[in-house]
Amino acid sequence: MKKLAILIPLLMALSSCHKTEYDTIIRGATVYDGSGKSASVMDVAILADTIAAVGDLSKAIAKHILSAEGLVLAPGFIDAHSHHDRGMFEIRHMPSCISQGITTI
Repeated sequence: MKKLAILIPLLMALSSCHKTEYDTIIRGATVYDGSGKSASVMDVAILADTIAAVGDLSKAIAKHILSAEGLVLAPGFIDAHSHHDRGMFEIRHMPSCISQGITTI
């Protein structure tokens, strides 16, 4: 039992030394999460192509850190009715959609 009492705090201390590393952290954005709740200022971490964490990530590290203070961050918008199927194979990056925040058609 004594060994367990020493081992548990030691493991907790070692695990707190490890910092999660992300590919990108967007810091201090006013985030609208799409739930209908009021926006909150927070950080967003991205790992590969996935949002990996949202909240206070001040202790997290990343390869790229973007300051978004004073800027708004929202999820991609779905365009449920469009006629973008015409011409989408000729203009693959679809700047008219991307510039409006549309990520899904």
